[in-house]
Amino acid sequence: MLEKLEKLVLLLASLGFLTMLGSQFVVGKKSYFSEKDVQIFQRMSQKEKEEIAWEAFEKFLSPQEREKLRKQREHYLRLQKQRKKMARLHATQKNSPKPSQAPWGNYIQEDPSTVGIYPNTRVWQISEEFKLKYASSFQEVMTLAKQAGSRFIQTPQGIRPIITWIKKNTIIHRLGFRQGDVILKVNGMPVSSVSQGRAIYNALKNEKLFMVEVYRQGQIYRFVYKIQ
Repeated sequence: MLEKLEKLVLLLASLGFLTMLGSQFVVGKKSYFSEKDVQIFQRMSQKEKEEIAWEAFEKFLSPQEREKLRKQREHYLRLQKQRKKMARLHATQKNSPKPSQAPWGNYIQEDPSTVGIYPNTRVWQISEEFKLKYASSFQEVMTLAKQAGSRFIQTPQGIRPIITWIKKNTIIHRLGFRQGDVILKVNGMPVSSVSQGRAIYNALKNEKLFMVEVYRQGQIYRFVYKIQ
């Protein structure tokens, strides 16, 4: 009976219940937890308390049960981590400004007269004010590019950048780009490196019409941007 009681006391302590009681536990003539022990428990984080609880609990299991429990717990922790990640992502998307609310919302408008007329082609009207405010230099263009992740990959047409991730309700997203897009050309010039991108910007910075060719899911799309 005493042995079972000792195990129960140990498990309760591991779960942090003693922090609520705030007193000594005495079984027979033996004091198991001092006031100092209780204070230590109170300073522990919830994660540390859970670790102690699991360690104490596993001592009463057979090796087979312990292994089964370990796998179940790892699965539970993975799910918990995924839920937290999805919650953070949802919060980020929820707090992102909608195009109509964003300061650049009125600067970028898709041309409704061209929708559905040209296959795999979309046309945007972009105000001159937007260009001056957000793309007046190559450094500003690169700042916009940070709204998405990218890396260079080998394609049949040579080395090209691919968008690995992109934030919703951002300028880059509003301009039509999506995750997985491979940027092939800008006004017919291939984009094979950052330095090549700088050269293209310098060559086209005074232009009023831009066409970006994008490879997406087996098809080539053309994004046309008219500065006006």
